[in-house]
Amino acid sequence: MRLGNGQFVTIAPPGAVSVTALGITDGGEIAGFYLDVNSVEHGFIRDAHGNYTTVNDPDAAAAPGVGTVLTAIQFSGTVTGSFKDATTFTDRGFVLNQFGAFTNFDAPDAGSCVGCGTYPLAINALGEITGYYVDNNSLQHSFLRDNLGNITEFSMPGSFLTEAVSTNNFGETVGQWLNSQAVTLGFTRDSSGALNGFSAPGQNVATVPTANNDGGQIIGFSIDQHAVKHGFVQ
Repeated sequence: MRLGNGQFVTIAPPGAVSVTALGITDGGEIAGFYLDVNSVEHGFIRDAHGNYTTVNDPDAAAAPGVGTVLTAIQFSGTVTGSFKDATTFTDRGFVLNQFGAFTNFDAPDAGSCVGCGTYPLAINALGEITGYYVDNNSLQHSFLRDNLGNITEFSMPGSFLTEAVSTNNFGETVGQWLNSQAVTLGFTRDSSGALNGFSAPGQNVATVPTANNDGGQIIGFSIDQHAVKHGFVQ
């Protein structure tokens, strides 16, 4: 973690041999996952004082290369992520609220094949969660789950892959999609469900949005014809 004064703080949950931090709140709470000495995945939350809480979904498998992964945290302490189900060995989504209650969920059309499942990537202040799922044909689609648990699935028309990565507090979602020419483009989805594709300026082979904010700005990166990456803000 890089503090506002430029100082760096190492994120190191107890028992971790590899750590990935993926989300941070305005108050300095951090969420992510780590691998233990047996390569089992565990979620973690680090509070603003440096105290760690390990998060394992009760239904998660505990084996090398699988477990529980936290991908995002909101200001209330609610986190979301995915886990490998110990019974079905399917990847499933979950929400863990600030009171310690787990809610597991699946996109309605998520598959049960190897590599299939539901993968939440972001949560906004309203508790809306976005991410992607893989169906039984190994095709990737996106979803938006509201704070009541209702899930809306969507894909860019004609896409082979649609991956939502961020949603703001006005219901505007962004992500990437792969068209029939195998070109990666960005997309936006507004609160009415209207989808629009876009490409970053220049001769690019890929446009990959990574986040959006309540002001409607989108950040991400593009890859040009020489395989060089460039950041962008729209």
